[in-house]
Amino acid sequence: MARLCRERLLDGGLHMYLQPVVDLHTGACAKVEALARLQLEDGRVLSPAQFLPAFGVAELDRLFRDGLEQLLGHVREWDAQGTRIDVGINLPPTSLLNPACPGWVASALSRHGIEPSRLTLELLETQDVDFQFHVASVRSLKDLGVRLAMDDLGAGYSSLQRLAQLPFDVIKLDQSLTLNMRRDPLPTLCLVRSIVRLAAELGRLLVVEGVEDPGVIEAVLECGARYGQGYGIARPMPAATLLAWKRDFRLAARNGEIRTFLGMLARCSRLSRPTPQEAHSAGDDAVSRFLAGCGLSDSELARWYAQASVAGRLGSVGQADWMGWLEQQARVETTEE
Repeated sequence: MARLCRERLLDGGLHMYLQPVVDLHTGACAKVEALARLQLEDGRVLSPAQFLPAFGVAELDRLFRDGLEQLLGHVREWDAQGTRIDVGINLPPTSLLNPACPGWVASALSRHGIEPSRLTLELLETQDVDFQFHVASVRSLKDLGVRLAMDDLGAGYSSLQRLAQLPFDVIKLDQSLTLNMRRDPLPTLCLVRSIVRLAAELGRLLVVEGVEDPGVIEAVLECGARYGQGYGIARPMPAATLLAWKRDFRLAARNGEIRTFLGMLARCSRLSRPTPQEAHSAGDDAVSRFLAGCGLSDSELARWYAQASVAGRLGSVGQADWMGWLEQQARVETTEE
């Protein structure tokens, strides 16, 4: 299989699937990320987890260069049709350290007539690279005018030093954190909210990966996030289907609305530790509508929340009991459309 994968990379088996990144406030497609797929001659399509272990440095360089060429070709086609879409692509750590890499990127952009600022290179973290060498390589790419994303924050070997010293424009919150939101909601919500604030303090745009359902969308919105990516929005798709998806897509969750217990838990979690900039007024209509839909308008939960809304934050009386109850509901609810 390893030999077959290497052969297919060289003879036309590489296809770049596209996954949208969406503005969770408006539902607009902010950009798309290109994700490599390898199609075998029998029609089977392999994901990176299935073929990347077979690739060495030369194959990873080829994967990046051919994938970038395909992606920028799609951008040129969309531009010709009157649709402007910015794009991102993963840059393997070994390709990042190749001295020829900036030239590959600059040549591809020039060949397709694409402004560098429309391309985001997503840099995977690695433990095996000397940090100062890494800094120099990243800055040489930044000088081209492309945007840089720190991919998978919260997984692997990410460090605050790397985040602070490298000129990233974008931070991508790893899906392993988001996917844990149903299993261990409260600690995960606290962590996501902290990372959102950190990104804002550093002046970085944050994209939350692994957004799987409307409840998670509500939750990350309550945490202050704006941009999301995941199966709850769209699965990776062939380039030929993207424009139709973009035309027809409607975001299920809406900013400020509460339709799930996970969203309700996130609202309560935020209100239990409000920042000085956050204001919460009495008469939260979104929560009232949610509680009414659950038959809880006259419940102790509704009275507890109403009292907390008037006070501007959740009080200690009953907080642990109700937060625990909401957390349990968030774990077991289903949010299929």
